Amino acid sequence: LYNKDKTKFVLIPEAIKSVTLPDSITSIGDNAFEDCISLESITVTDNNTAYASQDGILYNKDKTKFVLIPEAIKSVTLPDSITDIGNAFAYCANLESITVTDNNIAYASQDGILYNKDKTEFVLIPKAIKGAVTIPDGITSIGSRAFEKRTGLTNITIPDSITSIGDNAFEGCISLESITVTDNNIAYASQDGILYNKDKTKFVLIPKAIKGSITIPDSVTSIGLGAFSGCTSLTNVTIGNSVTSIGSSAFSGCTNLESVTIPDSVTSIGNDAFSGCTNLESVTIPDSVISIGECAFKDCTSLTSVIFNNPNGWYCTWYPDATHGTDISSENLQNPETAATYLKNSGDYLKRKRA
Repeated sequence: LYNKDKTKFVLIPEAIKSVTLPDSITSIGDNAFEDCISLESITVTDNNTAYASQDGILYNKDKTKFVLIPEAIKSVTLPDSITDIGNAFAYCANLESITVTDNNIAYASQDGILYNKDKTEFVLIPKAIKGAVTIPDGITSIGSRAFEKRTGLTNITIPDSITSIGDNAFEGCISLESITVTDNNIAYASQDGILYNKDKTKFVLIPKAIKGSITIPDSVTSIGLGAFSGCTSLTNVTIGNSVTSIGSSAFSGCTNLESVTIPDSVTSIGNDAFSGCTNLESVTIPDSVISIGECAFKDCTSLTSVIFNNPNGWYCTWYPDATHGTDISSENLQNPETAATYLKNSGDYLKRKRA
């Protein structure tokens, strides 16, 4: 709604999605579109002397400054004339990608991300970015929380130049399926979509949406607390021959996990380690295991076969450090079906007496 000669706004509906500014509008108040959270685009007629528009964004006439960026905008192309974006996109929660024209002297873009001109620093990672991203060679670090809550991100490729990744850099990236590191990176490596340190002795990041089968390399010695917890698309896991401990909740809630291979190197399985793995049907407990935490296989509703390679000398207790408890009949553990029923329903610690 305008006044009669369309030189002033009278009312701008909060739910408006698009606006066309006529030639007659030459000034806009600071808060004119403040509550228009659904606004996707602004168009300016060609003969307006004060403003111009491109891709739904409102600029001053020569497009050297932003005037208004609609909060609901999804994609942006920065013209050559924009050399400083400031915090212009701070409230654009739906922004999926930014493209920069080739002759812009300040910025460049790749896979929807905004970089400085020579692509050595991130400038802006859109909050709603989707799909796969390849970070250009030249970026040396990924800062803390850099990709936080980019829920549409599915795959990321890390170049040779990256030597540091900050804490929680990919926190909340619930659709992230895989991370790939290029071969000559000196700090990191990847295998089966998982990010490791260079010599693959430690996990750096396990994508929450990782799919299918994985093999944990022999160089890894432990699987920590909650390492794969909630990876609901994981189906098969082969654990490397150097792993000695499977931490608490390491695979809890992996609802599509069908099989896990536990090597002879493992001595302990933590509390809730496989709890809620509702598709897991069978597991073999190797002779090396002497401790199984409370509720380790709780709610594994499909578990029908547990093979104890050594069913002798086991006892249950309420205390993790206990050296004795109630003996468990070896006959019960020799029967895979009976052993499965016992583990599914047990809330106790299971220990095996040392020879």
